[in-house]
Amino acid sequence: MAHCWLKIEAGVDSTVMPEKCRDELRPETMKKCENQPCSSPWMTSEWSSCSAECGSTSVRIRHVECRSSFCLGEMPATHEICTHECTYKWQRFPWSQCSDKCGGRTYRTVICLSSEGQQVADR
Repeated sequence: MAHCWLKIEAGVDSTVMPEKCRDELRPETMKKCENQPCSSPWMTSEWSSCSAECGSTSVRIRHVECRSSFCLGEMPATHEICTHECTYKWQRFPWSQCSDKCGGRTYRTVICLSSEGQQVADR
């Protein structure tokens, strides 16, 4: 509660009742501290692994917990869409024997594999 003070003479003050004070001149009774900001009151676990298979999407999750009685603002996400990107590589097989003793041709099989070991049509 703020009190309005009336100066009677130098060194002598007298309290005037709050209802006699003008509200627009009332000093503030609370203000924000000017120290460093608090860390987030939200505690989050690491994201779970993405269960999506090559080229598909899935959902990964994490645990979110409030570490304070003042968890204001938006709670961090507990679910997130994840995509498993595919990588591809060529698998080469041994060369066949030459078709002739002089010149000729040799062949081999080459297949495209996904990062999950699945053969992918290359044409």
